[in-house]
Amino acid sequence: MSNNKEIRNRLNKLFGEIKQPEQEDAPAREKPLPQKTDARPPVAPQIPASRVVNTRSLTGALPAEAVTVTQVSRENLSTLSIPFETESGWNALELVDDTKRNWQEDERALLRQVVDQLTLALQNANLFKQTQKSAGQLQAVAEISTRISTILEVQPLLETAVQLTQRRFNLYHAHIFILESDNHTLRVKACGWQEGDSHEGTHGSREVDLEQPISIVARAARTRRPVIDNDVSQDPGWLPNPLLPDIRAEMAIPVFTGENLLGVLNVHADRTNFFSEEDQAILGTLAAQIAGSIQNAQLYQREQYRRQVADTLSDMARITGESLQLDEVVRRLLEQLPRLLSFGTATIQLIEAQGRRRQIGGFSLNKERLEEIRHPDNFFLRPENEDPLIHQIITSRQPVILSDTHNDPRWEVRPETEHIRSWMGIPLLVGSAVIGVLILDSEQANNYSAETSSLAQAVGAQAAGAKQNASQYAQAPQRAEEQ
Repeated sequence: MSNNKEIRNRLNKLFGEIKQPEQEDAPAREKPLPQKTDARPPVAPQIPASRVVNTRSLTGALPAEAVTVTQVSRENLSTLSIPFETESGWNALELVDDTKRNWQEDERALLRQVVDQLTLALQNANLFKQTQKSAGQLQAVAEISTRISTILEVQPLLETAVQLTQRRFNLYHAHIFILESDNHTLRVKACGWQEGDSHEGTHGSREVDLEQPISIVARAARTRRPVIDNDVSQDPGWLPNPLLPDIRAEMAIPVFTGENLLGVLNVHADRTNFFSEEDQAILGTLAAQIAGSIQNAQLYQREQYRRQVADTLSDMARITGESLQLDEVVRRLLEQLPRLLSFGTATIQLIEAQGRRRQIGGFSLNKERLEEIRHPDNFFLRPENEDPLIHQIITSRQPVILSDTHNDPRWEVRPETEHIRSWMGIPLLVGSAVIGVLILDSEQANNYSAETSSLAQAVGAQAAGAKQNASQYAQAPQRAEEQ
């Protein structure tokens, strides 16, 4: 038994949680007598140089039957080993003797006991580590939620959310896609870069179609479920990003309220197997908090916008009544237009005899373009019957919207209009007669909708009223003579 005791002493030193086996001569089920304590510190047993206890990593998945104690004897070495699984994979605990010998069954049982205790200790350590990590992440979620709940503008809110997410969760990168008004396009609105990255402070213009098959962002949006890809190099359905060359793992979490999809929170790591189910749950909580804050900011902005619309239309009505000079009224009306609508250029054209069109005013935030449309070389444009879009507006007496001129056969591409991506034309009505058109264009696709059309019609009504007032004023002397 001397060899057994020696092994036990060595393993007890290495794994303090292993209890000393009962003495062979102790009666069954009898409690051992209490030992006298020695005030002096115990002397650790010396480990003979002829024996070594070590661990080593194993590659590949092991079958269930491999989890047994095995013995190997070669070149005057005897090794007793047993595999055990850790968070990082399979390892083996080995007891090596530099003599060629057969290991006894109680030695094998003792090694199994050691591995059981070691495995339990590692599991507890991993659980403690994960608990600490989860507590830190939940604290980060609370901090981010508190910060963004006070921001009532959507863009600063999104930028703050992704920047804090990247920092607090120690990510390679984080960004958020927002679903566009066409309900098909997901566009990046804010990016959280690593500190010191050359792109820090920029947000790009990346977009993904909701039906795109190769994209975990699109997949998460379609299914309304988080998607984790812990090794993107092995996923044929992963869409690379040239601005993020070091992505190794990625997770996409849908951001929605009720049935309303708002976008997708997209986070990245530069290590494989970075994201866990716990990460998914915690980042899902964060995504829900972001969704609520977005909704609150949108509601606030819509209320502010409604007030702005009411104030602007009131100002336009006042402008229309203050002057009978048509050019002056049109100029002031168009200057108010940016308070209501987003556009590149806006022009007002009158329809005169034989369908001739005459431009009487234009406005643009681009100063060079502003001078060009305010003072065109030729105020008279080609007749309305030679322009299909204008002809459609006049004959239907309804607005015409081109959401994307690049994909609309009605759009006539010319050198001076090739930059235009969306276009809207509004009839100026006096009774049932179309006296002119209000035209707006934008360099962004899908810039106009039924809602913007309603606002543009309200502006068109003011312009039509100004034209009618000016006409009546001009005809007043003639009517007076006739009377």
